[in-house]
Amino acid sequence: MSVSSGGGAKKVFSDALALPTPQRAELVGRLLASLDDDQTEALDAAEWTAAWDAEIARRVQAIEAGESVSAPIDEALERIFARE
Repeated sequence: MSVSSGGGAKKVFSDALALPTPQRAELVGRLLASLDDDQTEALDAAEWTAAWDAEIARRVQAIEAGESVSAPIDEALERIFARE
């Protein structure tokens, strides 16, 4: 299924949000797993945590240095879905 056809990404996102929390968590896990490149090893939990900690620190530093700005989630999603 292509999110650019039919209902689009907005519909897929809306449908996903309507799922119960355990099913949303399973969906997120499956989507993340689908991003794994077959040529690289999957990260274990400690490596994922370390990688996200480093990414969060990088983003906070960029915001504090004035190199990046944040936006409320509703505005960010509106811009994303406007690209469809």
